[in-house]
Amino acid sequence: MFGDKMHKSKYFLLLSTLIVSSCSLFKARVPLPQYQVIDQVVHPGKVKKVQVKVPQIGKDHKLICAKSEVNTLLEKDQLTGYFSVNYKYLRDETNSRLIPCYLQSNIQGDLVNFHVFNMRVEEWDYPKSFINVAKKHVDLSKENLDRYLKEKAELKEVYENLVKGEKLFTESFRAPLKSKITGVYGSRRVFNNKKDSWHSGTDFRARRPTPIPSSNRGRVVHAKHLFFNGKAVFIDHGMGVLTMYCHLSRIDVKVGDIVEKAQVIGLSGNTGRSSAPHLHWGVRVQNNWIDGLQFLKEQGEYPLEANYKSTSSK
Repeated sequence: MFGDKMHKSKYFLLLSTLIVSSCSLFKARVPLPQYQVIDQVVHPGKVKKVQVKVPQIGKDHKLICAKSEVNTLLEKDQLTGYFSVNYKYLRDETNSRLIPCYLQSNIQGDLVNFHVFNMRVEEWDYPKSFINVAKKHVDLSKENLDRYLKEKAELKEVYENLVKGEKLFTESFRAPLKSKITGVYGSRRVFNNKKDSWHSGTDFRARRPTPIPSSNRGRVVHAKHLFFNGKAVFIDHGMGVLTMYCHLSRIDVKVGDIVEKAQVIGLSGNTGRSSAPHLHWGVRVQNNWIDGLQFLKEQGEYPLEANYKSTSSK
C-alpha cells in the first residue's frame, strides 16, 4: 500500500512537471509582431494622429511616448490616438528632439514593450503680431490679478478631469466657422508694446451676433465669464481632447450639458481681452494647446492652407 502511494506521488509529480513545462513552452512559442521603427516628424504646437496595430493576443494595450501614456482607443486591431508637442518644448534644451514611442501589451501576464516608432521634433517658426487692448488687460490690478489666478486654478481642475479612456464623439471635428481667419495659432503677440505672449488658438472673424456652433459632440465642462477669455465655453470630447470658444457675447449652454456637433453654444462678441468682435477657438490635446486647423487637417477635414508652412522656409 505504501508502495502504491509512492507510485501515485511520482506519477502526479511527473504530470505536474509536464504541465508546467508545456505552459512554459506555450508562452515561449507565442508569435510576437515585428515593427519597423521609423521617425515621424512633429513640430511644437502641432499634433500627429497615430495608429498602431496590436498583437493578435494580449490585452491592456497602451502607447507610451517619453514615459507618458498617449490617450488612445482600441478600434478593431489597432490603437488610435493623437500625439501632441508643447508649444515651448524646444525652448528647454534638456528636452530630447527624438521621442521614442512603445506599444505596451499584457501578453499572458507579462508586460511586453514593442518599439513602434520615434517622434522627431523639428523647429517651427511662428509669426509675430502687435495688438492694442484695454490697459487693464495688460497692467493688472491686484483685484484683477487675484481673479485671474482663481480662474487659472479652476481651469487647471477642469483639464485634470477630462475624459481620457473613451470618446464622446462619433464623427470627425469641424471648424466652428468658415469666415476669414484673423489670427493664426502660435503667433507671438505683443500687447500695447509691453506684454509678450503667444496665441494659443485660431481667431475667426465673427460680427456680433454670429451663432457659434460646437466643433463636435461633447460635454460642457466650463461656461462662464473669464477675465482674459471673456464669456467662454469649454467642451470635453473625450480622449483628452477639449475645445474652447472665447469672447462670446452670450452663452447658451451650461456645465454638464451634452452638445451635439454643430449645435449653437452661444453668440460671438468682444468680451475679455479682445480688440474687436471675433471668435477665439482653441483645441487642447494631450494636455497641450495645439494648432486647431492642423488638428483638422490630420483628419483630412479642413482644406484651408493657413499657417501650415514654417516661416523659416519662406
